[in-house]
Amino acid sequence: MLLYNYKINNSDAALAGPRFCFGPNPWGNQKLNFKTLKQRGEWVEMRFMARAAEEGLHVSKPWRESTAYDFIVEHARQCLRIQVKSTMIRRDNGFICKLVGSNGTPYVQGAFDFAAVYVLFLDVWFIMPQLPTNAVFLRPGMPKSKNHKYEEAWHLLLSGSDGTT
Repeated sequence: MLLYNYKINNSDAALAGPRFCFGPNPWGNQKLNFKTLKQRGEWVEMRFMARAAEEGLHVSKPWRESTAYDFIVEHARQCLRIQVKSTMIRRDNGFICKLVGSNGTPYVQGAFDFAAVYVLFLDVWFIMPQLPTNAVFLRPGMPKSKNHKYEEAWHLLLSGSDGTT
């Protein structure tokens, strides 16, 4: 369920919340009680696999964790490398997601083809080509925002195109 009627620019202190969700969820009825960021990441990866399958993609997980990408998705005999991220870090009237590895270092350009960024509590995915930046600003449900073209852009994985012209 997409919750676009959620007020992102609400100044309520409870909505500002913690940087990560450990313990009770201040946003409502969803329960996300992860003890570690690793657990949260694994849960988001499972959500990605399910959603990608719903979109008609075949999903493969590399053995071990020595690659800069989390999944390979295949459609029409084309394979793409996907890095999955999530965010609940609110900034101004949106969310910021850092596109860095688990050790905090930036990814090498070309290390993956697309990033799939999940905005927690809003149930929104951004499917973005690897960008030459270490962070992205996302404003779900805002058509005039810079990254709106990537919101729920699963078609980019089906076509293999990055959506740029």
